[in-house]
Amino acid sequence: MDEHVGKIVGKLRDDGLLQRTLVIIAGDHGEAFGEKEERGHGVFLYEPTMRVPLIFYAESHLPRGRVVGSRVRLIDIPSSVLDMLDLPGLKDSQGTSLLPYIHGKRKDDLDSYIETYYPRENYGWSELVGLLRGEWKYIRSPREELYDLKRDPKEEKNLAGAKPDIVRGLGAGLDKLVREFPSSPRAEKKALTCEEAERLRALGYVAMADGPSGKALPDPKDQADELRLIRQAEEYEAAENLPEADAARQRILAMRPEVASSYVNLAHIQERMMKFDDVVRTLEQGLARVPDSEVLLLRLGNAFMVTGRVKKALEAFDKVLKTNPRSFDALLASGLMLDAIGQKADALTYYRNALDVEPENRYGRTGYAQSLSATGRFGEAIRIYEDLSRERPDDPAVLLDLGIAYSYAGNLSRSIECLEKAISLRPTPVAYFNLARAMVKQGKIGDAVRYLKLYLENPEGESAETVAQARAELQKLERYAGR
Repeated sequence: MDEHVGKIVGKLRDDGLLQRTLVIIAGDHGEAFGEKEERGHGVFLYEPTMRVPLIFYAESHLPRGRVVGSRVRLIDIPSSVLDMLDLPGLKDSQGTSLLPYIHGKRKDDLDSYIETYYPRENYGWSELVGLLRGEWKYIRSPREELYDLKRDPKEEKNLAGAKPDIVRGLGAGLDKLVREFPSSPRAEKKALTCEEAERLRALGYVAMADGPSGKALPDPKDQADELRLIRQAEEYEAAENLPEADAARQRILAMRPEVASSYVNLAHIQERMMKFDDVVRTLEQGLARVPDSEVLLLRLGNAFMVTGRVKKALEAFDKVLKTNPRSFDALLASGLMLDAIGQKADALTYYRNALDVEPENRYGRTGYAQSLSATGRFGEAIRIYEDLSRERPDDPAVLLDLGIAYSYAGNLSRSIECLEKAISLRPTPVAYFNLARAMVKQGKIGDAVRYLKLYLENPEGESAETVAQARAELQKLERYAGR
């Protein structure tokens, strides 16, 4: 991080811009190394994960080397930028300008709202919210917590029971803060696609659990054994020790059978072990226990899709769409499945609906364009492929599809240009075969022969019918060239 920040600052200095550039560096969270049962971040609201670096740098505009010891918040950054750059909107900002602190004119601690919904969203435990005011930290949870940070910076002694008046006062302050600054009505929670969820999983953010409906959620403080087991399972997964990860996930499931993510995480390990019958069985058990879980239905549909059980996959996705017509995953997967079984017109409808939800999604646009090509609507398909190609100029798959579409549309020069570039990036049998066909249409028999030979050198993954067609075409072309 230091190296890359240094490169940015160095570039600004080299270009003569640093004198009029404001640089702000902030951390989004701290990291725990076993303090109070946490490793990593996100589950609790204790100081190791709450305290973050915050650096303001502006040559000749801010005092050098000043350290501000007061408690400030990340929400104060926008207010400070508005104030420093003399921009409008400061009075409407939730935060406080830190310029008076930077210049030594203020030293008081700011009240700080803190929250984590990670336990609810990932493990089906209660969320935690809290307020820091003066030396006190109050955490609202099934079992409230109160710490005197001045005398107990390691938060070892919970004073909630001994200081009820302070708890009531801070609780009222927390309620007032939430009332004054509610979530924006425009800030809808976006449903994650499966691809996004997998990326988040790889980064340590799972975000897929539903708490048991109608039940009080457990306090994360009371889940230390389960949390240790979850961390152990994650370590096994990271080390590719899948049998041990499977055993750990089975134990977690036994502890929390009413939480959807218990089944999802176990099925994920079973999928990596290629045990697809077990995947289906696990997800069906989950749906028997949590029948309204969209994520379980989506995962089950994907499991059926991977194993070629088209009818069952479509049934699962249809159930999702009955309750959530804008489920991108269900719409896209339905389009893919219908496309694969030749129902192109129906596939187009699902692709269009998917793109209404996620208009920039690459997989949705690619599937839609492929279906358009298959139904002879080459001009529409080409427009989509050209957009994708501008966004991803070195993606051989996009260039291949674009080249094939141009070939069918009769623009052989552009087809050959795209296919040759696709081959230069990643030679594949299908690219060689389609380039040979385009060369034949353009009357370049020698080039066509060359590309058919390259195709036949390694036609891995190609159907026997296509290979036989290529051999017959090659023989015909060689006879023609030999006249």
